[in-house]
Amino acid sequence: MEFVKIDSFELREDKNKRAYKVLNLSTNAKRTVTGTDGKPYILETPGKTCKVKSYEQTYLDDKKHWLYDLPVGSLLNGTIYTANVEPYIIEKEDDEGNLSQREVSTYTGFVLGFETDEGFETRVRRMILDNNRMPIESKVDADSKMQVAKEHQSLNEEVEIEETIEEEFGN
Repeated sequence: MEFVKIDSFELREDKNKRAYKVLNLSTNAKRTVTGTDGKPYILETPGKTCKVKSYEQTYLDDKKHWLYDLPVGSLLNGTIYTANVEPYIIEKEDDEGNLSQREVSTYTGFVLGFETDEGFETRVRRMILDNNRMPIESKVDADSKMQVAKEHQSLNEEVEIEETIEEEFGN
């Protein structure tokens, strides 16, 4: 199991002058595995990172977000999760001020709980939507609904054709 840790934060203010922190989160850069010989081995991994906003006074109920006062180094009950999303464009500025763009189709963010927890997929979906991304399955759902509608439409057309034939031939 990997742990998510608060590495650092930046204090900021939004356009309405509400204070918030941008927390930099990361997972372990080491993983312990058991070899075929039964011995434990420590592997170096790149780990995962993400950023999370935490408001001093939330817009929902004006209360402090639960992450706001946690100190750097705190371990969190959650997962840094990478999900497939509808493609979107990200911009990056180099040291000389030149902008480059690239299309990506994944989004990485912090999700409460672990992948084995009940309701984890729902929390992943909420994380994606809260960050203005569209889950990839939404397109599939929309296409399948459109397909059902097309099937009903073709059935209605067949009924109309049969009624027209009956009217013409008097059956």
